[in-house]
Amino acid sequence: MKRTNEMKSLTTALEGLSLFIAEPRAWGVREFAERAGIAPSNAHRILASLKQAGYLEQKPAGKTYSLGIRALELGEAYRRSVNLNLELQAILDEAALSTGETVYLNFLDGTDVVCTQKASGSAGLQLQIVVGERSSLFRGSRGRAILAFLPETQREHLIADYLQQQEVPQALRDLVAPEELLRIRTRGYCFSVGERLNGVAGVSTPVRKDGAVTASITIGGASERFDEATVSDHVATAKKLAAQLERHLNHA
Repeated sequence: MKRTNEMKSLTTALEGLSLFIAEPRAWGVREFAERAGIAPSNAHRILASLKQAGYLEQKPAGKTYSLGIRALELGEAYRRSVNLNLELQAILDEAALSTGETVYLNFLDGTDVVCTQKASGSAGLQLQIVVGERSSLFRGSRGRAILAFLPETQREHLIADYLQQQEVPQALRDLVAPEELLRIRTRGYCFSVGERLNGVAGVSTPVRKDGAVTASITIGGASERFDEATVSDHVATAKKLAAQLERHLNHA
């Protein structure tokens, strides 16, 4: 029983830390408790423990908490573990320069995809993608480019849970229909317009690490710039970029 309680406390603490990652700002104890769905007394203990471990710091006034230096160390450790570095950034920068659009790398995390690295282009309006930003696996090209290539059992399980846990409009159901995901696998890329943000288009290709699709690379920008010829060019660039990234990420 004691070990069970300890594991529950650890899970709650990690879920609490995720709130700070999703919304990196100062949190008060009561607000944190309400969002986490726990009692204020439990929230205070969790925040104090995370502070003691260095993952949070307490503001001078003593009423709010924000991310601490250990959170930065954890993020940098992850970047090293997947071989994200200046060489990879140079690859993204080159692609952004050639296309004029924002280019960003995304990794799968549960039912989300997380932007881990990006490069901005020079064309007009640029996407304001933030490193660490999460988006749904089930809408937008960066998520569906991963979803379509997951093992069939895993893919079907994720989609079934997604469709059962919330009321999903038919237009969004169509995005994860078997025939649509087959089309993405056949073409080797996903193209979307306005699925997440109006007026925004994206071309994404899957990226494999250790033989499995765990990431995607996206070229995104204002949809008015994505005519048929440009999309074709971006697809070719994204596929070439994915091959470069795979060599980089799988390099021992």
